[in-house]
Amino acid sequence: MNDFASAAMLRLVAHGLRHQGHAPPPPVAARHGLVALDDKRALLAGLWPSIGPAGLARIGDAIRELPEEPTLRALVLATDPWDLLARWQRLERFVHARHRTRVEALGPGRVRLQHLSLSPGQRPTAAEDVLVFGLLVALCERVAGRPVQARPAGGRHWLRRDGQWRDGPWPESLHTWEL
Repeated sequence: MNDFASAAMLRLVAHGLRHQGHAPPPPVAARHGLVALDDKRALLAGLWPSIGPAGLARIGDAIRELPEEPTLRALVLATDPWDLLARWQRLERFVHARHRTRVEALGPGRVRLQHLSLSPGQRPTAAEDVLVFGLLVALCERVAGRPVQARPAGGRHWLRRDGQWRDGPWPESLHTWEL
């Protein structure tokens, strides 16, 4: 499996869908804790029309009720959001063949996150971007113990405010976010 993603992420997707009252799709075949990237992309593409970007972002909120998951435990033991993001970047190197998150400090308590591909011309899909950023926001809130505001870079309105995702409208470009 050359292009792969974490099976733990797809377990989170199923849990997050149930948390929102949606039936999860059938499980995707996993091998050694990994799933084919195309299978993950197909699953997310199928969800986009029915739950939209806000529904995908809300999947991350389900980490509060997620059954014990070793990967999650390693992330939430972070001392602060900066430590969490560094742990996330290390994890990406081990459980994802192609995608990475670039972290850029913008000032005290502000960060820009960009979801990138190591393969030229193979940018993550909008659904993948939203899923990752929704999870990272939820993890930052859990580690920081307070709500985080989030918006696509350059956006005028926070799509996450007071611990809630706004339903819309959402911009087309979702691969770079400000928190």
